[in-house]
Amino acid sequence: MIFAKDRDKALSLQEELKKYGIELWCYVLPWIFTFKYKTVTCDVDVLYEANKPWNKQFYLLLEKYIPKSYFQRVEKIDFLGQKFYAPANPESLLEYHYGKKWRIPSSRHARIESYIFF
Repeated sequence: MIFAKDRDKALSLQEELKKYGIELWCYVLPWIFTFKYKTVTCDVDVLYEANKPWNKQFYLLLEKYIPKSYFQRVEKIDFLGQKFYAPANPESLLEYHYGKKWRIPSSRHARIESYIFF
């Protein structure tokens, strides 16, 4: 996941990522984009802040809300030799978002025809 304010910055890295064999594979405006490296894909969900002052949540896609508490504590993680900030408890966030069986591939998250493929 990436905050909406950082979406354009992340997408601007396309040329740099190509040098390492990582390419933008599909982009569903404005909610998700997918990078591909050989046979591996990585979906990046764009996380928007709810616009109501009483609402302490972010949302993905239409009305899928994720409590802000998942993003209040972050820590640096190593990914391909680089350090990135990530939620302090990423497995808990993945379970909240995808369910208890988040490690098992599901047809529920399969590609759909409305995706824009490059």
